[in-house]
Amino acid sequence: MSSSVLTGRASAVPAPRAPSEGGPCSASGGAATRSGRPPQVAITVLAVLPVLSFVFVQAGAQVYLSELVMLGCWPAVAALEMDAAVRKQVRSVLGLLGLWALGSIISALVVRGSVGATLKEVGAIVVLASDTAVFAYALGACGEFRTRYLRFAVAGIGAAALIEGLFRIDPVGRADPFKFDESWALALLVVVLADVLAKSAGRFVCASVTALMAGVEFLQDCRSIGGLLLLTAFLVVRRRGAANGRPPRPVRGLAMVAAITFAVIPLYATAVNAGWLGQAAQYRYNVIVGDDHSAAGVLLDGRKEIPFFIQGLEHHGLLGMGPVPTLTPEEYRSAVGFYARRGVTLNGGDLVYFADGRLPLHSFAFGAWATSGVLALPFWIAVLRRFSLRTMGVFRHSYVQTFLGVLLLWNLFFSPLGSSTRLTLALTLAILLTHRGTAESARSPGPMQA
Repeated sequence: MSSSVLTGRASAVPAPRAPSEGGPCSASGGAATRSGRPPQVAITVLAVLPVLSFVFVQAGAQVYLSELVMLGCWPAVAALEMDAAVRKQVRSVLGLLGLWALGSIISALVVRGSVGATLKEVGAIVVLASDTAVFAYALGACGEFRTRYLRFAVAGIGAAALIEGLFRIDPVGRADPFKFDESWALALLVVVLADVLAKSAGRFVCASVTALMAGVEFLQDCRSIGGLLLLTAFLVVRRRGAANGRPPRPVRGLAMVAAITFAVIPLYATAVNAGWLGQAAQYRYNVIVGDDHSAAGVLLDGRKEIPFFIQGLEHHGLLGMGPVPTLTPEEYRSAVGFYARRGVTLNGGDLVYFADGRLPLHSFAFGAWATSGVLALPFWIAVLRRFSLRTMGVFRHSYVQTFLGVLLLWNLFFSPLGSSTRLTLALTLAILLTHRGTAESARSPGPMQA
């Protein structure tokens, strides 16, 4: 299926006006009101609704109050004045999300799946489509104020997560609320603060604050968030000013990221072995790379669901496995045998993790493939293709956009797509859909063909 989704093809776009704030990322297609401010509905969507995401309802799946409001205000936001290219790209995204929803229905009908589980899966896709479209329309209508209200949106999501954690509003019964609420909230709020102070305090001071927050995350055993914050600080410090006109050097950047990674790993190992990160971190470290590691390797020891997932796609790769992906007894035994042949005995926690042969969907893209088959892949391939190393230049304009960019790449392969990540995913897609008008975006890849 061909689509112009998440495009960046240089089109006839007038030269951007000098942005009033926030650097080059503020130069965006769109139109503010005659008074110079964005329309009130766009301000509400970006500055008010994200804060309401600590209030939720259970309608088969968890849906935030902010998302319900966005479903209702979609017509008003879509009527705002903005670049026609933004509307075209939003329609393309909605088309690919519709294809994904169709795949979910076909998989449920042909393979297996109850009506309730199918409605839950399709409903989640519809809410994601609504979030993405409304955020994109609102950002597209903000014009030169785009950066300010993007910060408000990220800060609102962070504030809502902080409220959820502090008051233990824990709808999915998480065993470690800090890891999924407070630590996540603090990371978002810190990158917003660094973004606001970048001009006055300087990039290196803000990068140091971000790196310090990364250290706090590591001490709380929030390794992935800490790593994303470190990578964000590195990318922003390394960025080149738009005035010099030099293109990004992805090979050199990858080499520097690899060097930093190999420098951080020994420091993390020292902290774990010293007992600073607690017994749980010590156990995981020993299982993955320490004295208790197995012949399965670092990746498969750390992500034991991978062989189980491969078993499922080997037999159901075309249509998927329905809204509740479940292995047959033979497929389950084959995956367990993979570890047994390497001397690994799955412990009780692992066996509960794979209870009844159900697959834990620990990846945006592969989880969609498992539930909806190949019809889900065009959307995620489009996202990945648009968000290439070259396109990272779009996100290096600010701490907020850089953090959302690296978060997207991480979540694409290593995180389940749930309600807590749906808003940040939609906001990141909205940035991709609306970023236009800078020299760097003009050099970015053309329209994605899914």
